[in-house]
Amino acid sequence: MKTIIIYVLAFVLAFAGVTGVIYLLNNRYENIFAFNFTEVKIEEPVDSTALTEYPVSLDEYTKQVISEIKGELIDTLAKLNQKVVVDTVYKEIVKDELLLDSLKKAEQAKLAANRAAEEKTKELEVLKNQTQVASSAEYKEWISSTVKLYESMDSKKAAKIISGYSDNVARDLIYSMKKKKAAEILSNLNSEQIVKLTQAK
Repeated sequence: MKTIIIYVLAFVLAFAGVTGVIYLLNNRYENIFAFNFTEVKIEEPVDSTALTEYPVSLDEYTKQVISEIKGELIDTLAKLNQKVVVDTVYKEIVKDELLLDSLKKAEQAKLAANRAAEEKTKELEVLKNQTQVASSAEYKEWISSTVKLYESMDSKKAAKIISGYSDNVARDLIYSMKKKKAAEILSNLNSEQIVKLTQAK
């Protein structure tokens, strides 16, 4: 029994030792299993908050810029106060100039952000209008070609097919047809479908 315990302990210790050595070597070198023993270069961790932070609105962005500028301004003023001893009038002038510069920078950043937002909005509106025009033109072309097909078909078959479309599409198809053919197709539909298709939009 003692020998079994000794063997088990020896095995556990050997296993733990080998595992620890593999872990340490694998952290220190590129890939020990592929016999690549070049040392791993430790990279500084990237600040994840800097990557994920994105101002939600322009006001928040300007507030953030102003607060950063104020922080920098306070730091520079503290350094000025520590390094150089000057009279208070000069200090106030320096503070005023730095504040004016920081306010100008913040205003310029806000204007640039506003211009960029306006340009993006205009681009989106143009794209939206283009897609609407393209889709409406394609839809009208499809309606006109489909109406020609259904007008040449038997009224019963056309009615059966048209009843499978949504109410709006079916209504557009019916109202684009010649009145006589549309009336023939409607006569092959049930009264509920006729009411849906002929009622005002």
